Amino acid sequence: MKSKKSRQIVLFFTLYVTIGSLALFSLCMDIATFKISYNLGKLKKEMEHLSKENKKMEFQIWTLTSPDQIYLRATTELGMERPVKIDYIKIP
Repeated sequence: MKSKKSRQIVLFFTLYVTIGSLALFSLCMDIATFKISYNLGKLKKEMEHLSKENKKMEFQIWTLTSPDQIYLRATTELGMERPVKIDYIKIP
């Protein structure tokens, strides 16, 4: 009789430990999934922000490198003037 009861106790103990381990594992997986989802959301927001910033900078590059803008900056900020006559020298 004792051996049957001790087997039942060991079986129940093993069963409870297994169920508890599975529950703990499931909880850990849920926490990991939550952290990954949270980080993914943060990264998506950062990516949107950087994409907008990139578009602004591309527009700035396009604006600042236009021939009209270059001429305006050269004449106003650097005091340059368009040459009236260009002399070419032929090198033999």
